Amino acid sequence: MFFPCMFCGTIHYKHYLVSNFQIKMWFEILPSAGIIFVAMAFPHASAYVLNNLVVGNMYRRQLLTREERIGYLRDRRLAGGDPYKVVDLV
Repeated sequence: MFFPCMFCGTIHYKHYLVSNFQIKMWFEILPSAGIIFVAMAFPHASAYVLNNLVVGNMYRRQLLTREERIGYLRDRRLAGGDPYKVVDLV
């Protein structure tokens, strides 16, 4: 089934695949996807930079409550002095 082309107004099959779906190049979505990716990644990536400037390390650990301070000391003891190092359970 052929329909008039929305670009040139003539009736032909060049712009259509199956049942009036317009053929578009798949990479036309890349600029929009890139903008969305940067907009979603910016707060997460900027948190490391801001924490490094304000707090002095790149992590958001706070030591306001007793439980947080105990967890910090536990991580420091288990990791051999570096509380931000990930220690495996083996």
